[in-house]
Amino acid sequence: MKKCNWLALFLVPFFLTSCMDRVSELYGENEYLLGDLKDYYYTGRDDFKNLSLVAPDAISTLNHNSFAYGSLEKPLKDEIVGDFIAPKTMFPSWFSWIPSMDEGGSINAYVTENQYASKQYIGKDFGRSECFAVRSPSFEYGIASRLYDGQLSCHTYHSKAFLNLDETGIGLRFPEAVDLEEGLLFVFRGGTDYQGKGESIINLHFSFVLESDNQLMMSMQYDLLNLPVYTNAGGDNVHFLAIPKDIFMENEEKIAGFRLAYDLVDFQIDQEADISALEKEESEYHFGLLLYEVMAPIAF
Repeated sequence: MKKCNWLALFLVPFFLTSCMDRVSELYGENEYLLGDLKDYYYTGRDDFKNLSLVAPDAISTLNHNSFAYGSLEKPLKDEIVGDFIAPKTMFPSWFSWIPSMDEGGSINAYVTENQYASKQYIGKDFGRSECFAVRSPSFEYGIASRLYDGQLSCHTYHSKAFLNLDETGIGLRFPEAVDLEEGLLFVFRGGTDYQGKGESIINLHFSFVLESDNQLMMSMQYDLLNLPVYTNAGGDNVHFLAIPKDIFMENEEKIAGFRLAYDLVDFQIDQEADISALEKEESEYHFGLLLYEVMAPIAF
C-alpha cells in the first residue's frame, strides 16, 4: 500500500480519525501491522444486498469528458490515456477553500496532525470544510466514518485514513441521505506492499443508490475505463474523481449510498520489477484501492 511506504505505514503508531473514541468499528490493535496487503482488505460489505440495478443489463460506459479525474488542477496521465478533465476545471467552486502555502498549507500540506479533529480548520482547509462529518453528526460513527472526515491523505494516521478495497469493492449506505448540488467526489489512491513506485490501470464500476419518498432505487452501473492509479512512498498523491449529478440523477432525489468495484487491468510496480496484472496471482506484491473520502462539496 504505497501511500505512506507500506512497511513504514505498518510500523508507526496509529491514531484515530476525527471521530476519535466514538468510532466503534475500527480495526483491532494488532491489525495492519505486518504482512501482505491482500491480508488486510476490507471485504464483504454490501449494504444493498436486496437492491438490484434498474435493469440487469443497465450498464453505461462514461467517456472521459463526462466526469473529472486527476490531481485537482491537472488530469492524470493525459498524455497516454487522453482527454480527462481536471476536477478543479469542471468544478471550480468546490475547491475554493484551499489555502495557499503562505497561509499555512494546501490540500496536501497540512500544518498539524490534529487538524482533522479541529473545527478551527473549517473554512480554511478543503477537506474539513466540505466533508460529510461537517454536515451532520450521523457521519461521525463507525468504520466508514473515516470516509467522511475530510482526511485526504494519511499524514501519520495511515490505515485509519482509508478503506483498503480489493476488486470486489464495497456497497455502502450513508448514515443519512444527502442532497447533491452538483455531484459527488471520491478521493483515493493505489496501494501496494512493494517498497517502491508503482503504476496501475483499473476499470472502475459504480452504481448509485437514490432515495425518493423514503424508497431506495439503484441506478444503472457506470463503467469508467482505463483510469491510471499511482502509488509511491508517500501519502499525499491522492486522485480526485468528480462525477456530475446529472450523470446519474434525473430528478430531485437524494443519494443514499453507492456500490463500487474495480478490475485491475495493469499493475506495474516499476520498470525493473516488471510485475504485471497477468502475473499478480503468482507475484509476492499486491494491489489495493485505498478509498480516503466520499463527499458532495457545496458552496459555503
